[in-house]
Amino acid sequence: MPEDRGDEFTPHTCVGQPFADIGRTGRMAILGFGEPVSWEAPSGAGSLTGSRYALHVSCPFRVTQGTRIVVGSEDLRRAGGASFDRGAAALDGYLARVAPLVEAVRVAPTGDLRIDIQHGIAVEVFPATPSRAEAWRLLERFGTHVAFPA
Repeated sequence: MPEDRGDEFTPHTCVGQPFADIGRTGRMAILGFGEPVSWEAPSGAGSLTGSRYALHVSCPFRVTQGTRIVVGSEDLRRAGGASFDRGAAALDGYLARVAPLVEAVRVAPTGDLRIDIQHGIAVEVFPATPSRAEAWRLLERFGTHVAFPA
């Protein structure tokens, strides 16, 4: 994974951005970073709003605060994702109140991704298979993206 080099888009682009929200589509978690942006729905059904950057995670991950796991990938498998939805809703409420900023991002050659956020929050993503299937993707809405494996 490349280090941040000026205008090049890397996971380090998120440093200084607010951790804005967390949700899911099926068993893929979506974590939002940055200010809200709007766009027209492809179906023509009106406009949508989301964070400027989105991290799509299809491999094991967890969001922690201090020594507590707030929500993680295993929650997506329990009760049809209801456990994840409850944890995500609680986290979204907290994020809306405190708007914590990303402080640091680390990416290992194995694709492990750690995002350190104010107030002791951390996002840890850890691909756990040698498969070439995409484990995670960070995208800028209507812009570029970076994925692992590339």
